[in-house]
Amino acid sequence: MAAGRHLRNQREKQFGKWQGSLDVPVGTVVLAIGMGTIGDETAAEILVRVLRNRGIDCRHLSLEDLANPPPDGHPDLVSLVCFVSTEPHTERQLIESSIVNIRKRFVHTNVMALCLLNPFSEDDIEIKHIAGATQTTQTFEGVLQSCLVKKVNGVKENKEVIEV
Repeated sequence: MAAGRHLRNQREKQFGKWQGSLDVPVGTVVLAIGMGTIGDETAAEILVRVLRNRGIDCRHLSLEDLANPPPDGHPDLVSLVCFVSTEPHTERQLIESSIVNIRKRFVHTNVMALCLLNPFSEDDIEIKHIAGATQTTQTFEGVLQSCLVKKVNGVKENKEVIEV
C-alpha cells in the first residue's frame, strides 16, 4: 500500500470512513482529491495534514470516492475542493474534466488545482491556470493561504496573511 493511502487509512480508523463527522456547519469542509498516482495521493495526504494542523477540516478523497458520496452528506458542507497533481502536465485533461464533474455536484463551492512542480525535473514548467478552477497554485502554502482568506471553518474573514 502506498504511503498516502496508508496515512489516510490510519485517519479513517480513528475518525471513520469520512474522516470526521458530517454534522458540521455549512461551508467548513475542504476536500483534497488526488488525481490517482502514488505521488498525487501522497501529496493530497500532506495537504490534509497541513490544513488540519491549522484547524481546517480537510478530508482526503480519491477520484473513485466521488462516485459514492456519503448518504447523509450535503454538498453545502464543502467550502473548497482541491484537486492535487504531482504530474499536472500529463494529468491536465483529467484535472479539467474532474473540475467540470465536481461543479455539477458542488455548484457553489470554490475549486482549486494544486499543480506541484517536480523537484527532480529541470524541464518542469509551472502551470499558471487550469480551466474551470477558481484558483491554480503550485504550493501547499497557496492552498493554505486561500483557506485562510476564504470562509473556511465558519470564519467570515481571517486577517492572517502567510507569505507564499
